[in-house]
Amino acid sequence: MILFLGFQRYTLISRSDNEASDIEEYAGLFWKRPILAAIFSITQLSLAGIPVTAGFMGKFYLLTAGVGIGNWLLDFTLVVSSVIGLYYYLRFIFAMMRADGKKFPIDDHPPHLSLTGLLILSLLGVAVIWLGVFPAWLISLVSSLM
Repeated sequence: MILFLGFQRYTLISRSDNEASDIEEYAGLFWKRPILAAIFSITQLSLAGIPVTAGFMGKFYLLTAGVGIGNWLLDFTLVVSSVIGLYYYLRFIFAMMRADGKKFPIDDHPPHLSLTGLLILSLLGVAVIWLGVFPAWLISLVSSLM
C-alpha cells in the first residue's frame, strides 16, 4: 500500500529514499506496529502453507492433484520448496518479534495509516484465515465454473 504525503512516496514500511529491503529493517515491527506485524505474519504463514490459512489449502489441493495423476515429481518439488520457503518466512516473522530492532525508515516520517487502509488490511488478513478454515464454498464455486 503506497501513501502520498506531500511529494514523498511512502509505503507502510519504506520511503522512496530508503527502501526497507533488508530483513533486519523489519526487526521489532511487532512492538512498534502490532496490527501491521500480525497481518504480515498471517500472510507469511499462508505463503509457507501453515494449516488454517489459504496457502495451506492451495498447497493441499496441489498435492492432492499431483497424487491423483501420479505426478510424483510435482509432489516432491512442492514439499521440498515448501520446506525451504518455510525457513525464509519464519525468519521474517522472528525478525518482526525481536525487540532489539534497528531504527525503521518509517520512524523519521511515519505515514498515517488511515482507517480505510487498516480496514482493508484487516479484511485481507481475515480472508486468508477464513479461506483456510472454510474453503468449501470457494471450491464449489470453482468446480461449478468448470
